[in-house]
Amino acid sequence: YYGGAATAHDRAVTRGTARGCGSWPERAQQWRSRAVDQLLDPAARPAAIGPKVSDYGTALRWLDAERSNLLACADYAAAHGDGPRLIRLAGALSAYLAHAGLWDQAMSTHAAACDAAERSGDWLGHACSLANLGWVKYLTGDIAGATQALDEARGLYPAMGEGLDEAAVLVNAGTGRSLTGDFPSATAVLDEPP
Repeated sequence: YYGGAATAHDRAVTRGTARGCGSWPERAQQWRSRAVDQLLDPAARPAAIGPKVSDYGTALRWLDAERSNLLACADYAAAHGDGPRLIRLAGALSAYLAHAGLWDQAMSTHAAACDAAERSGDWLGHACSLANLGWVKYLTGDIAGATQALDEARGLYPAMGEGLDEAAVLVNAGTGRSLTGDFPSATAVLDEPP
């Protein structure tokens, strides 16, 4: 239930953030929704039950109200070795945790998802979790940590043929390098074809 509901609310938060700040073009919104959808095994998707999501404000209020339950579900999945559920929930909560500035929760949830995906051999889940972890590290000023996580994710995507996901990671990795003043490396990363 929480995995499906969080995914639905994630879409509304992502769309609302895009409209609110003008920084996410429509193509990026589609990529974000597709990236989360890829982590959801159709057989494991819950039935369409729960609150209906109509707009950004409604989604944000629901996520705020359910935050402790959502994070408890992620913690429970991590503690009980339910890697697939943890990976999906972490992906669905990524935009919200960053938007709300819940840095500690975002770091621990994405790090746990990275570990679970690596242990289970879920390379798409691992790449997506690393990309999410790298983004949070970037937002918190840990540029070296962000670069490391993003570079690791970048190395996983080509074998899976996930060019759009790889392109998003390349942009973040290049931006991080430019912030450290390493412009030649930033240019090289940003010039790489996905």
